[in-house]
Amino acid sequence: MTGRTSAAALVLASLVAGATPVVEASGAAPPREAAARFAERQVLLVRRLVPGSADVVVGARTRGSGHVATEVRFTTPRGPDGLSVRVDAPGRSTPAGVCAAARCTGAVGQHDGGLVVFAVGARRRAAHGFRGNGEVVSASVAASSSVADRALAWFATDRVLTFADQPVRAGGAAAPRPR
Repeated sequence: MTGRTSAAALVLASLVAGATPVVEASGAAPPREAAARFAERQVLLVRRLVPGSADVVVGARTRGSGHVATEVRFTTPRGPDGLSVRVDAPGRSTPAGVCAAARCTGAVGQHDGGLVVFAVGARRRAAHGFRGNGEVVSASVAASSSVADRALAWFATDRVLTFADQPVRAGGAAAPRPR
């Protein structure tokens, strides 16, 4: 593991030892409310986890069969930056698949049976949170981004949006639901 990933692994290990953020909601929220809650959470996390971040905007939301993805744009003292967050329904990705597509630089087990895999591609860095229920949350940034790996890990382990407890649609996809 690289020094940067080792530090992220240590920070992540301390975070998941009982401090993984969980946002509970009673019942399923309407899609607009769920999207608004997810966007608010991403703005809050960027402001907390990216030093000097300002002008945080969540945009380019996409929702497909079995996934929800957003783009978050913001500025830092180094200039414009951003990250992508994608939540996949169970069964759409595996750690082996991630490592086949990019160079995996480390992995950290979670207290709930999940796994966070750090990967580096030609142009992007990412943390992929494989949850015990099969969902995968991926947070990625440009290779040159000022966003630290520990921040990516926090996004990948955040439980705001989930596919859990939803009826499966045709094709194996479940509808997302805030938690």
